Amino acid sequence: MLKKIIKTKWFYFTIIFVFMLFFNSMTNYIQDDYQLLYDSLNGNRINSINSIFSNLKYMYFNWGGRVLAHFFTYLFLMLPKWIFNVVNSVIYILNIYLIYLIAKQNKKDNYLYILLIHMIVFILFPVFGQVFLWLDGSCNYSFTLCIQLLFIYMILNMKNNKLNYIIYPILSLLAGMCNENSSLSLILFLILYILYDKSNLKIKIISLLSLITGYLFLFLAPGNYIRLKTVGGSSIFQNLLSKIIYLTTTFWPIILTTLLITVVFYLKNKKESKVFLIIYFSSLISFYSMIASPQLSIRSFTITVIYIMINIIIIVFNMNNKKTKTLAFSIVILFFIFISFKTTIEYVNYYKFMNYRVSNIKKAKINDKKYIKLKIYKQSNNCRIPNSCDLEDISKNSEEYPNRYMSRYYGIKIYGYK
Repeated sequence: MLKKIIKTKWFYFTIIFVFMLFFNSMTNYIQDDYQLLYDSLNGNRINSINSIFSNLKYMYFNWGGRVLAHFFTYLFLMLPKWIFNVVNSVIYILNIYLIYLIAKQNKKDNYLYILLIHMIVFILFPVFGQVFLWLDGSCNYSFTLCIQLLFIYMILNMKNNKLNYIIYPILSLLAGMCNENSSLSLILFLILYILYDKSNLKIKIISLLSLITGYLFLFLAPGNYIRLKTVGGSSIFQNLLSKIIYLTTTFWPIILTTLLITVVFYLKNKKESKVFLIIYFSSLISFYSMIASPQLSIRSFTITVIYIMINIIIIVFNMNNKKTKTLAFSIVILFFIFISFKTTIEYVNYYKFMNYRVSNIKKAKINDKKYIKLKIYKQSNNCRIPNSCDLEDISKNSEEYPNRYMSRYYGIKIYGYK
């Protein structure tokens, strides 16, 4: 009986769900979450769908085009946090399963690979917490990633029926609206795939046009150009060459390694390497398209890492040497155990720190204090904890970001001290 259960995908889904729910439950609101709790137009708490849409309109014309991602953010901030914890854990599982399905292609199922993908994602993502646990970060990257992976899977498994003329254009439009560099990479992906496979050409062309429309809606948002000025930029084409050089010199080991792996895989599996090559070139465009961004954050490379992940699992599915496969599994398991153990200890300490902060705020309010000084969180080198690396904690100035939004949320002026 136990052997049968272990062989099912639901067994691995349950393990991953418990893992993710544990970390989600220990993640409080962070930085942008406090700001997005409130209506940009009147300062009140957002508590209706109408308020969400009015704020999305304001955002589109004053900050950026990611209205699809921020719809999810506003929605979950309006609901109890535990609902997001559960849904976010499910969305993560869907992402893992879609990576599995895309990589599997026509190979025989091996559901153990689902757990393998989860472990590799946890190991490879240096900002795991910002992409898959932080509420606003998850809505911007994990939720949109789910839409885009579904798009890739649907394109690779396209069938010709009338309903697809409705489903594919809608899915393509949403996929194009997700994220600047990831949506651009999907356009290249679909163009290359059309050149490789001309079946169902009419639906694919319609999907491509819809995908481009969604991307243009995202990219041409008036708010993008207003935001650019706030970070000191005058044009998205500013310092392009220096950014290309920076990305190449910084990440050349990864670029070179993935290139060598691609060449070797192509030479050994020419018949099955077309999709592999298309995904590889899509990863390059998602990586280098970041030169148009005024700010380079690690979490923005989410889709690039996912493309690499898909190709890694394609290689695993094509491995015939059991000893090599067993050795690779063993190495991944050992790394995962070490990193997850270390992360869990640090995460528990982080959770205790934040809860102690909240308890102090409550005590100060009971005592009718006008302000409170809170210790600033000393960021961990382990960026799997959300509030680390390029996410700022509170500062000494109560009027700076995000102090002023936390002050509004808790109803007391907040200062930070080291």
